[in-house]
Amino acid sequence: MKNVSLISLFTIFIIAALFFINGCNGDGGSSSIDPESTGTISGSVSGTTILALDDDGMIVAKDNTKGREPDLDLDSDGIDESYSFILKGVPVDMRIRIYLVTNEDVFPMFFEDSEDNFNVFSLSSATKIDIGFIDLGGIEATPAINPLTSADVILEGADANRKRICGATVDDFAGIWEGGVPYSMSDGESGTADVTLTLSVSENQLVGSMESTEWDAVEITGTESGGVFYFDLPNVHPELENTDCANWDVTFTASLDCGLTKMDLTGGGTFCDISGGKPGTFSGIIDSN
Repeated sequence: MKNVSLISLFTIFIIAALFFINGCNGDGGSSSIDPESTGTISGSVSGTTILALDDDGMIVAKDNTKGREPDLDLDSDGIDESYSFILKGVPVDMRIRIYLVTNEDVFPMFFEDSEDNFNVFSLSSATKIDIGFIDLGGIEATPAINPLTSADVILEGADANRKRICGATVDDFAGIWEGGVPYSMSDGESGTADVTLTLSVSENQLVGSMESTEWDAVEITGTESGGVFYFDLPNVHPELENTDCANWDVTFTASLDCGLTKMDLTGGGTFCDISGGKPGTFSGIIDSN
């Protein structure tokens, strides 16, 4: 982005292509799993990545609402404010747990059985279950509909510790990551920008730079938690800080595929615009170089 018109080509906040996982097919399920032995979990969220993890923290199914338009009006005020999701290809008889990834943290989903909280369950058949709206009001995610209300769900207990997504640690993010990342703006403008993300580990934080065909390299610093890297993208046009970029506010999350060779990069927020800012999304898969 060498000028304001190019800036308008880039925006973010939640995503456009978060559906690639090494060893998984396009709908998030393992390509080695018989489709007749899998089930479906659906619900709604306020705008996150939704993951189903196995005992090893491997992703067996996923969906992401980032970059979509809200399609549910849960408070009946006539305005759609929530997003429906669907986890396809969830293996039957596999112990799984649900995680929600936001721009701030990874939230494990817990549900109640009597007076205890649990987060591990399995599907006993190739069923379809609905867990309703998942609330992120605390340190845990809570579904409006307890999955245990379904006769096809088996309680499997609780994890004492949060699983790491694909087992990724902070060191796995270090390196050079490159690829074309789709973007879309609130005014309907969209395209693909070539992105290079260069990262190293310093005092347990990830530091480095992010550059694109649309803007020069800028320094970034972020944290890793639960296998997800979080960072803010600084204003890529500091010369416009007090005018078109006055309300710049862009955040990113990044997770790795289970082969640790591809990065699912998703960002969003308020970019530069002559009115003081324009919302947008920026998301795609980039490769380790």
